[in-house]
Amino acid sequence: MKMNKLILLEILLVVITLSSCDSLKDLTYTVTPNPLEMHGDSVRVKIEVKVPEKGIGKKIVAEITPKLGNQTLDVVKVAGEKIKIGEKSIPFKSGGKVTYDKTYAYDPSFENTNLEINLKAYKGAIGAKEKKKEAIDSKIIAEGTIITPMLLQPNFKVVSLKQEYIQTKDDLIKATINYDKGRSELRPNEMKDADIVALKEWLKSNAGNSRIIIKNISINGYACPDGVESKNLTLSDNRVTTALKVIESLLKETKYSPVDLKTLSKNKGLGEDFEGFTSELNKSNLTAEDKSLISRVIKETTDLDTRERKIKEISKVYTEIEKDIFPRLRRAEIVITYSIVGPSNEELMSIGSTNPSSLKLDELIQAAELIKDAKTKQSIYTAALGIKADDKLVLNNLGVLMYDQGKYDEAKSYFEKSGKIESSAENRNNLASTAAKKGDFETARKLLEKNSLAAAKYNFGYFSIKRGRYTDAITAMKGENSFNLALAQLLNGKADEAIKTLDACETKETAEWFYLKAVANARLNNVEGTVSNLKSAIAKNSSLKEKARNDKEFRNFNANSSFTSLLN
Repeated sequence: MKMNKLILLEILLVVITLSSCDSLKDLTYTVTPNPLEMHGDSVRVKIEVKVPEKGIGKKIVAEITPKLGNQTLDVVKVAGEKIKIGEKSIPFKSGGKVTYDKTYAYDPSFENTNLEINLKAYKGAIGAKEKKKEAIDSKIIAEGTIITPMLLQPNFKVVSLKQEYIQTKDDLIKATINYDKGRSELRPNEMKDADIVALKEWLKSNAGNSRIIIKNISINGYACPDGVESKNLTLSDNRVTTALKVIESLLKETKYSPVDLKTLSKNKGLGEDFEGFTSELNKSNLTAEDKSLISRVIKETTDLDTRERKIKEISKVYTEIEKDIFPRLRRAEIVITYSIVGPSNEELMSIGSTNPSSLKLDELIQAAELIKDAKTKQSIYTAALGIKADDKLVLNNLGVLMYDQGKYDEAKSYFEKSGKIESSAENRNNLASTAAKKGDFETARKLLEKNSLAAAKYNFGYFSIKRGRYTDAITAMKGENSFNLALAQLLNGKADEAIKTLDACETKETAEWFYLKAVANARLNNVEGTVSNLKSAIAKNSSLKEKARNDKEFRNFNANSSFTSLLN
């Protein structure tokens, strides 16, 4: 009899529990957003569970288990007001809300699936064992996951280093003619001095060189501070005249192309050379005390004749001055200023393509900059390394050349060599781009951090998109119309701006370009734009048809005949 009563009691408890749980079928679920969205490398699952009035018994526990793709997600428990279990206790009379908000690493099974929940309930008690769970409800509460951020392209910018190629450069050559004391005649052996011989050889070697253009011949005559000032001024003028005859003779002897000396020659006798005297004095072997004494005389005495007399009065050093310093001041200085006209851009392109070894380093770099053919460009840079093996610009630009050909190991090697010579913002950016292409995203990100270079900011925008920081990405990539910028704008809720950016891209009308434009039009609910761009995308890459079938970006077009016929 007692056994029958126990069985009856258990049946009664089950009935009461089930009747208490029956109202749980009236729970409502709001998923935000719906469909779910991937951002960064994860998916946020936010479910608001609304329990109606008298929707859960005072001693009932509702156990909600979401499932997405291949993953069963964390369980959320909602309890009646007399049970302290789970996320929240809900008053019986008024009902209430519970928010489930968790983030999960993205799994490929999340895309083409639905977010489901299974609801079970049992009667609970504080400190008591959970009772048998009864299945109450199972339903779909969200349609799959949007994974548009995965369209992100690993497009990174590398930076070439630039030089300022100066086609016409100015240079000069000097020679000095020395004279005996008080004389302006050319000494017999003066033409055999090394500087005069070098000047003669220069004129001879450039006599027929149309790229060498003499701009000016300047002759300054000087006298030493010894004697009467007015006579020394005349003497310096006469020494200029002698030097001018030397130039005329050398031009004639070397058969240099005609030079209009009347126009080009700027000649002047400058008299006593106290400035030169001071310079020679400082280089001499005189004691510091003697140098100081003479310098004071020069500084404190403005009249040249008086100054000369006071220096002579320092008898203990004057003999040495007259022997070692004055002879170097009795002179005429010849300075020829000329221009070297280098090859034009057109000439550089021609020579660089046929005979790069004949060019100078700066000419090779300019030729490589102008020529577009990768093979020719590489041969030119290789020739440049033959001139200077540790040129950071040449090494860097060879790295860029290798990078553009997808030879990332070779590119890295060149960038590293360039960086050893000088680490720069450009070098760190290029090493980052290479690291990213080789899959080392963490190294790439670190190299790009705090790099103010425009290309580095753009590249860092890639990582901002990967982290779901779309506003940061837009700021970083601003001013450079690109696929990734358009993607960041789209993900930031600006589909119209994304379309404008795509239309302004330098690289456009690829399969991916059309696909992203179709997504942007879908978000604007533009059927024609969506279908036409998707059609072009599939024409260029047929695998995108299957992607579009599963892509929740197009969920609102499943009833549109143009859309469905395109994907069938």
